[in-house]
Amino acid sequence: MSTSPKILKGASGTVSEQITAGVIHKFWSRSRVAWGKEVTLGALISGYADGTAVKLIVYEDDGAPEDDDFVTELDGKIDKGLATAIYTVDFEDPDDDEGDEYELYFLVEIAGEIVSDKEQCPYLLVDLTLPMFSE
Repeated sequence: MSTSPKILKGASGTVSEQITAGVIHKFWSRSRVAWGKEVTLGALISGYADGTAVKLIVYEDDGAPEDDDFVTELDGKIDKGLATAIYTVDFEDPDDDEGDEYELYFLVEIAGEIVSDKEQCPYLLVDLTLPMFSE
């Protein structure tokens, strides 16, 4: 196991600045959501000033990144190292081959550059089937 510090994607400047700048963690407010419901997504970001504009770009996973389907792009700003947005799950899948469940993830873009990796984001599972009992 390596104990050397990781240089974060999207970081610039000196090596010391690169180690402490970038997306540290990404999250969804829940791990599973029903179609039409709201979910919050966010990223813990280091090395950027409060007020920095951020885009959270949501994709539906189809295996390889080049095959993934674009879902939506949400705008946010960094506030105390955190950028969040609220998304109401509602998109059209151009492949229509997912069955009863979709897996969404998102990337973080700052100043026109993607500063996170797909692997940093846990999946949000989207249920398309109706629950047995209504809410």
